[in-house]
Amino acid sequence: MNKSRIQQLKVQACKWAAENTCSKQYENACDEKFAELIVRECLTFVEPMPGSGDIDDLELEAAYNQIKEHFGVEE
Repeated sequence: MNKSRIQQLKVQACKWAAENTCSKQYENACDEKFAELIVRECLTFVEPMPGSGDIDDLELEAAYNQIKEHFGVEE
């Protein structure tokens, strides 16, 4: 991930935190949302193509689900 994309995700996370939390929780919410956005971005690289049924896709799906579970990412 390049620095520009990281900065975009940070801005998006801070904007979300500003709109969805009070000032006391802002910094923590911003950090948590930033981490979530990074994990979601990473998940896009291992998300299997629906319907192909290829063994590689099954392995990707397993990795995708493990990453989501490990980081607690919900749909």
